[in-house]
Amino acid sequence: MIRLKPESEQLFDRIINELKQRYGSIYIILGDTGCCGYSNVFVTNLEPDSSYEYIGDDRGVGVYVHRGFKDSIDPEEIWIKIMEVDVDDSFSLETELGYRFTLLYKPRFSISDA
Repeated sequence: MIRLKPESEQLFDRIINELKQRYGSIYIILGDTGCCGYSNVFVTNLEPDSSYEYIGDDRGVGVYVHRGFKDSIDPEEIWIKIMEVDVDDSFSLETELGYRFTLLYKPRFSISDA
């Protein structure tokens, strides 16, 4: 489900494991949780509300997508980029550890489909 460049796999696992140790259950939300609507990944310990749909489990973490975004994304093509950050400027939990997850995805539709 969640795809990463091979060099990011171990880092992602370490971040997720640390957050699970700190918070217990955590969730990954894809959707309108930030200033750049539908372009970010939000990691939280709060269970998503009914405006989000569960699309699967990855590494023991439930992955949810905003219902308005669901038809635009292929769950098998969710790519996450991990960036080091100096400032914890988000409520997303990974920023506590000095990292930020960014959503990179292949849309289900392209201009050639029109």
